Amino acid sequence: AQGNDVDLFVYDVFTVDVGSGRVTRHTSDHRSRWPAVSPNGRSVAYQQEVGICGGLDFVRAARLVIARIDASRRRIISGGSCGGGLHNPRWGSNSSLVAYRTATVGASEFRTNLVVVDVRTGRQRLLTRTGDVVFFSVDPHRHLVAYQRDEVGFTVQNLLTGRFAQVPHGRIPDNRCGGRGHA
Repeated sequence: AQGNDVDLFVYDVFTVDVGSGRVTRHTSDHRSRWPAVSPNGRSVAYQQEVGICGGLDFVRAARLVIARIDASRRRIISGGSCGGGLHNPRWGSNSSLVAYRTATVGASEFRTNLVVVDVRTGRQRLLTRTGDVVFFSVDPHRHLVAYQRDEVGFTVQNLLTGRFAQVPHGRIPDNRCGGRGHA
């Protein structure tokens, strides 16, 4: 993607075949960003912004798009709205995405949770219900998602079983000495 969040709100999605150096442009709408290539390398997911939510310039209504890596076909798997738009997709497996679901609450407040999206059907399953997720990362090979909640700490959750472990804010496991250390 190209663009920035300071003064140039212009984004487009490209993929590069590292073997051949071939560049494929996926969008030219200047509103698409946060690309993620599927674990099998056949698809790319990204968000396409469709509007600004209320008085919050940094909260954008966005829809999720899945495209073939060669850009020959694309499909919208979720519509964009300020009442629960999905953004920043990351692959949980070749058939699922994890994304933020942000909903505005009033003119200057918002809540952010995580959802798992089935890429074939577009069905969404709420992964968190706290409204305070600020960061997440996914390991699609081990089916794990790690996320940070505002002022609470980190949670690591298995996407297949739902089991999770929590690491309280300010504390991380210290495997070298068998105890707990401070972050």
